[in-house]
Amino acid sequence: MNAAGSGPDRAEHEKAEHEEAEREELARLLPAPAERDVPSEPYLHHKDRLMQHIDDDQNRTPALARKARPRLLRPALVMPAAALALVGALAVTFTGGGGSGDSAAQPRETATVLLDRIAGTAEKSDVQPVRQDQFVYVKSVGPGPR
Repeated sequence: MNAAGSGPDRAEHEKAEHEEAEREELARLLPAPAERDVPSEPYLHHKDRLMQHIDDDQNRTPALARKARPRLLRPALVMPAAALALVGALAVTFTGGGGSGDSAAQPRETATVLLDRIAGTAEKSDVQPVRQDQFVYVKSVGPGPR
């Protein structure tokens, strides 16, 4: 049998004493924990006030943000609108609706008819499609700069 003071129980006891001695040594090396500057009751009061201010700001911010700056239009909406405006201007120009001359002399075409004519002419031409790495040269026929 095991004699008193020897065996696994003695080894565990020595290990525990060694760990306790290490803890005490480390505790002496570390600085003392800092005390709180603010007592707990005022601290909690100020913390609650701060959280209320944050909540108030969050509730107020969306309304101010909407009024402060107008929402910008998305390019996906602006580009088709610009294209339609250009087509309308071209339709008015080519159909003689520019305001000069006799408007009764030339019949007015709708934008749809004009676009159909342009598409038909482009379809009949033998122009190769332009690749991404190429440039397009357009020769315009008409009045020069004024």
